Amino acid sequence: MAASKRVRILDHRTPQDRDRPFLPGAGKTWLLPFYDLFSGVAGVRALHERAVELAGVRPGQSVV
Repeated sequence: MAASKRVRILDHRTPQDRDRPFLPGAGKTWLLPFYDLFSGVAGVRALHERAVELAGVRPGQSVV
């Protein structure tokens, strides 16, 4: 593989974080309590609702 085509993936998570079934808010467990507060202040909910609308997700459907 040519040097210009190499991909290097850096994973700075702790071994405990690597085994988590989810990704904590902003990638840090200690930030989880602040995620909803920040999202509300930053107006992220409107962006989430718009993304759902654009994706055509309907009540009762799940998104993975």
